[in-house]
Amino acid sequence: MQNDKPAKKSILIIEDCEVTTERLCLLFKDTFRVLLAATASEGLAMLSEDISIVILDYMLPDKSGLDILKEIKTRYPPISVIVITGYGTEDVCQKAFRLGAIDYIKKPFGTAEIKAKVEFLMEIHNKGLERRQPVFIGTLTEGVENTLKGIPSDILNGIIRAKNYIDKNYISSIHISELTKKAGMNRTYFCHYFKLITGYTFKDYLTIKRFKMARELLKNKNLRISDVAEHVGYTQKYFSEAFKKSFGIPPKKSED
Repeated sequence: MQNDKPAKKSILIIEDCEVTTERLCLLFKDTFRVLLAATASEGLAMLSEDISIVILDYMLPDKSGLDILKEIKTRYPPISVIVITGYGTEDVCQKAFRLGAIDYIKKPFGTAEIKAKVEFLMEIHNKGLERRQPVFIGTLTEGVENTLKGIPSDILNGIIRAKNYIDKNYISSIHISELTKKAGMNRTYFCHYFKLITGYTFKDYLTIKRFKMARELLKNKNLRISDVAEHVGYTQKYFSEAFKKSFGIPPKKSED
């Protein structure tokens, strides 16, 4: 009789440390199909469309993990890659995100942490998505981490604080240093997680926030275009040009 059980999703672990490999294998072998590689060349040879997630060590005996990451994302863009390292710096972290890593974890890592991240990513792959769809930003409030498992609560709540700060101060000139301070994280992590969670860079989100408010203000017949522009933090010339570029019509036409 044919087995109707769905095939297990595949995880490829590219790691030369036997202790770490054994730990990860024990963690996932009952739930997923786990493939193991101790070198870059072995790992690259195992790549296929059947693999959903690669857990990749940054330091390997024959090649840099970042070089492998680049090749993985070139050959199989839908594969989610989690980079793990015991020698991490912010520069390495930034490069990993830039090359397409979905996450970056420093050793020693907690079992619960990496398990939650992998299960979260598998849930996304099961829905046929290459990456998690952004959360509707208007619904973000502190304490929603249970609905966003896989993202640590301190990171999630930090992004929420930064988003709320933009909402309250969008008229002002906001610098990223203000947001990273509110979020309590460095620039690299902030930029990565803000876009991952909201779907926007912080600059795009700020622009959208300003223009949404501008469209409402333009309904007021008593306000001039220059008044609306000033209210959302722009000069009239820049506002008119940017508004038309965004909506395809000059701001005057939105008054009707």
